[in-house]
This record gives sequence, structure tokens and C-alpha cells, in this order.
Amino acid sequence: MLRIWHRQGHPNLGVNPLGPKPGQAAPFPRESPQAKVQIGPAGNQGFSLVEVMVSMIITLSFLMITLQIFLSAAYLRARSTEYNETYNWIQEDFEQVLTKAKAYQVQVKPYSSQCGAANPDNGLAAGFIADSADGLGGSSATLGTRTYGGKNLELRRTASYNDTLDPNRLIKLQYAIVPPGGSPPVLELETKVVIYAAFNCP
Repeated sequence: MLRIWHRQGHPNLGVNPLGPKPGQAAPFPRESPQAKVQIGPAGNQGFSLVEVMVSMIITLSFLMITLQIFLSAAYLRARSTEYNETYNWIQEDFEQVLTKAKAYQVQVKPYSSQCGAANPDNGLAAGFIADSADGLGGSSATLGTRTYGGKNLELRRTASYNDTLDPNRLIKLQYAIVPPGGSPPVLELETKVVIYAAFNCP
């Protein structure tokens, strides 16, 4: 008679040394405690010195940029206020010049004798610049001193006619606001004015 002995699996492996039965998957061997490997995030070690330094540099850079923006904005506001005030100063004198230009020789009938001047030096524009009573009283003038932004500034005006399109009837005004020492001007402006009496000329 054929006897089949049943042998138990190895106690350490927990498997049948003769192999799995037909249709049965082979079991995995038991894990050894020494073979266990922990997979997962490392322990909380904090930030490294390099990371802290980089963060501080980035934060300081943003603070410096923000401070620079605020300083630039404050400077531009101050400059804008200064430009507006000095421009208004020029505008005040220009309106006075324009008022005189409208009245100069207008009442002369039928028209001013300066209308037909062959030489621009004898024309309406030259006469208006030279006339101290009804005109400008000279080709250049310093029109006073004012304080803007904590600085003393002068308003200077220069009048000419030779380099205009119509030197007999048109004058060019150049304004400059400068410190008394003659440093670079804070503001410069150029404009032209027609002598209204020219509209009566034939």
C-alpha cells in the first residue's frame, strides 16, 4: 500500500516546502523585523540656514523696492507742485503782456504808422518791445523773485522779433525760472504774441 505522508511547512517560513497546492497562490514569506523599511516623510527638521537667508534677502528686497516707490512718488508730487506754481507765475506775466499787445497802437486811426515799416526794427513788434509806457520796456527783464519748494527763484523774460515769421507784427517771448545764481532753469517756456494793431494795417 502506498502511503502519503503530510509534511508541515517550515516553522520560520510558514509555507509548505513541497510547494502550493494546485490552484493556490504561493504565499509571501513572513517579513523579518530587521527588513522593515519606513517609507514616508522625514521627521520635522525645520528650515535650513540657506533657506532662511534666502527668505530674508527676498523680503528685504521687496521692502527696499516699496520704499523706493514711496520716495519716488513723494519726489514727483513735490516736483509737480513746483512746476504748477512756477507755470502759474509765468502765466500771470504772459496775460499782462497779452493785454498790452491787444491795446498797443490800436487807437491810432486809421492805422499805426509802424504798419508800413520797411525795416522790422521800425515795425510794430520792435516798437512794442521798446516802448516803456505801453509795451515791454526792453527786450529782457527780470520780473521778480519768489520762493517755491524752499528755493528762491527768479522769473526772467526775453522778447525778440527778428526770428519770427512776421518780424513786423509778431514777437517771441522766452521765459525762464532760475535760481538767482544762474543754475540750470527749473522751467522754460516759449510762446508768441501778435500785436493786435497789425489787424488794422492795410
